Amino acid sequence: MSSVPLPQIPQVRETAISADPKAGVSQIIEEGRRWFHTAHESECDALKINRGRSQLIDAIIKALMGDAERRFFANNPQTQHRVAILALGGYGRQEMGLSCDIDLLFLYEGGTDQYIRDITDSILYPLWDNKLDVTGATRSLADCISISKSDIRAQTAMLDARLVAGDAVEAERLFAYLKNQFADKNKKRRFIRAKLEEQALRLKRYGESIYLLEPNVKESEGGLRDYHTLLWIDKAAFPEKRDVFEGPDELMEGISFLWRVRHSLHLLDDKNDRLGVLQQGPIAKSLGYTDGRFSAAAEQLMQAYYRHASIVHLQCQRAIEQIVDTVLPPPKILEMLTRRKFAPGIFRLGNKISATNEASTKDPKAILKLFALANSKMLSLDAGTKELIMQNIGEIEKSDLYNETINNLWIEIFKNPESLSRTLTDMHECRLLALWFPEMEPLIHRIQHDGFHFYTADEHSLRAVREISHLFSKSGAKSFPIPYEAAKKIRRVHVLTFATLFHDVGKGRGGGHAEVGAELAKGIAKRLGWPKEDCDTVAFLVRSHLLIPTLAYRRDVKDPHLIERLAQSVETSEILAMLYLLAFADVRSMGPHIWSDWKGGLLAELYQNTLSQLEGGGEAAKRQRVLLKKLERVYQIMGGAISREDLGTYFTSMPDRYLLQSKPEAIASHLKMTGKLTDAIVVTQVHQVPDRGLSELAIVTHDAPGLFAKITGVLSLNGVNIIDAQLYTLPDGTVLDLLWVTDLTQKPITNNAMWSEINKEMKGAISGSLDVHELVKRQSKKRLLSRVRKPGDTQIEIDNDVSIGETVVDVVTPDRTGLLYDISRTFFELNCTIDRAKITTYADRVIDVFYIRDAGGEKITSKERLKQIQETITDAVA
Repeated sequence: MSSVPLPQIPQVRETAISADPKAGVSQIIEEGRRWFHTAHESECDALKINRGRSQLIDAIIKALMGDAERRFFANNPQTQHRVAILALGGYGRQEMGLSCDIDLLFLYEGGTDQYIRDITDSILYPLWDNKLDVTGATRSLADCISISKSDIRAQTAMLDARLVAGDAVEAERLFAYLKNQFADKNKKRRFIRAKLEEQALRLKRYGESIYLLEPNVKESEGGLRDYHTLLWIDKAAFPEKRDVFEGPDELMEGISFLWRVRHSLHLLDDKNDRLGVLQQGPIAKSLGYTDGRFSAAAEQLMQAYYRHASIVHLQCQRAIEQIVDTVLPPPKILEMLTRRKFAPGIFRLGNKISATNEASTKDPKAILKLFALANSKMLSLDAGTKELIMQNIGEIEKSDLYNETINNLWIEIFKNPESLSRTLTDMHECRLLALWFPEMEPLIHRIQHDGFHFYTADEHSLRAVREISHLFSKSGAKSFPIPYEAAKKIRRVHVLTFATLFHDVGKGRGGGHAEVGAELAKGIAKRLGWPKEDCDTVAFLVRSHLLIPTLAYRRDVKDPHLIERLAQSVETSEILAMLYLLAFADVRSMGPHIWSDWKGGLLAELYQNTLSQLEGGGEAAKRQRVLLKKLERVYQIMGGAISREDLGTYFTSMPDRYLLQSKPEAIASHLKMTGKLTDAIVVTQVHQVPDRGLSELAIVTHDAPGLFAKITGVLSLNGVNIIDAQLYTLPDGTVLDLLWVTDLTQKPITNNAMWSEINKEMKGAISGSLDVHELVKRQSKKRLLSRVRKPGDTQIEIDNDVSIGETVVDVVTPDRTGLLYDISRTFFELNCTIDRAKITTYADRVIDVFYIRDAGGEKITSKERLKQIQETITDAVA
């Protein structure tokens, strides 16, 4: 914590406040703002700044109270009254930042209602008039007692109560009640359980991780609320204590750091507590961080944040565990059932392992045995044991980290996937993973500003392991049946879990992280004494971990050419299963709202198609049999509405990808839609696909210039998110467009009235009576971008190898309203035909993939033409 002395706190002039309360308060508040800015910029300790601002607010309220009492007594000299003004919440704890609320309790007994109104109005209105956020509750002691019994939040706020002005005797009555309240063991335990439950719900809401890309300084794990929860539990557990809880120096340093960041946030963005990407750069510079050769100022700030937040979380959890063990000891019967001695000084109680034998927390072999034990028993280490390990970590010699026994223990740990995530997370919290595997150092607290990842690189890697762990549990079989079945094919489980932990180990070193990481991970496996086959597989998995998601989300997962090439590259079904599960875990662990049933379905479909290729054979003949069988089934469904000859012509005119992926019922439905086109401009049909979390929109119309752009424009205007599209044109000019869509929350669209409106607008757009282009332009102007677009944000890549007949254009860019419309319209203006489109959204970024041909229906090979397309699409996106 900073030792810079605090500037002199402004003096409150009671005469000025008495003469004109609003103007007097205004003057001192303005002086207080300047004082706050000076203290913060001088790098004074943030906790001292908080107390200084609290004292300034105290002085203002005392002056207002004194003036109010003098005026009231002058008019009512015989009145008997008792009123105390108490500070609650953060103000009560003397944690007053510049934008923090001022929570007041007017505690009264006796007197008149008019007197209470005079007092409260005299205090509150001068503060409100100066735009301070003040809440004031007026209650008797009886009211406080009643509300505390039914409202846990009100009871918590009163725990922070502090007398500011007025009757001290009345305040002491409240303090005495609270003390007596928690003298009752049952009430004490009920309160503590409620706060622990509240904490669990809070962490679930705010991401259950310290290492979020954009943490909430107050509410996220490791934030200020962790410390507040400890304070409340401590006050309830030991009500006889009157002194404020003071934790270890490193805890208080962490709290001071968090407050300093919060002060900077409020100075930049008023009451915002979320340390967002846009705020990190300016705040880092304001706190003295500068861009370095290998890391930006924002990255240095966030690394410091994660370091302090992890200490705050661990210290608070340890203290809470100690209090709970004291106040809420497990029932004797539970202790008898769960307590088990594993070794001298090592025992189990509940779901924790505790090591009181210090030797178990010093020697590398003993430490690893402890974690291997926890892993095999599916338990975690308690906070005290983890802290002992952290205290002793500096004494460990690196030469003692590897030997045959230790290497075998690592194999044992990686071979037990079901509780591996918990074990590795505990080890990382104790800083042991970086000790054993220094290759991980660049990942620790490394933020990833790529628009895809919500967590730091190390947290993302641990969460990926957690996804793999889940697949080996009973709940995993129910939640994800296809990945669960793939997991059964893996005999070298340790290779999969190891590769998952280290799949991003190449990040932060320059160059392609997959290639760099493959060599690093292989080196670690060799250091652990693994056989060559395992080392080579680890290297392949890390090097290729982006392959399956890239193919699934950017390419046609039914393309036989693509499937054959993938099957050749993986060679065995076990390695294919590993690569699929690594992709599954990687995508699911990027962050909330990244995963969707549609994305999972594409990964699974590519895996199953490739597995069939590996385990099957005679694919061409097999496809032909499938198509003949499907044609016969469609003919039966049509019931004579089409001749076999015409149906054969239709099948011949459609590509294999349509015939293979469409069910007979869908093909028959599309044929019936085509029959209705003679009397309509456009025919649409919606089919819900709940197992994939989307809706399928079929559109049949006549081909026209810019048709797909008009369709995407109408859908954009109605808030429809296109995630995949297959576009087909028959020889007679009839168009069949199949679009898989969701609403903006990535859920199927089941509102029939909405679909009716879309159908109406689709007719207008295609006929020309509705100017889609103008409407999309207006909509885009109304909706501002959520982030500033910077050079390098957009990448346009062209691939002429993956498809035999089409050029593939990948557009990776931040998302915005009307983006797909602008791109598809630009392709039309470039005289390009779009055959297929795949639209994938990750957080605020999209990967839009278009299979295109030139006006003559050919692949585009001219370098000049490809350069023109790349430059024009880049301009359209920007």
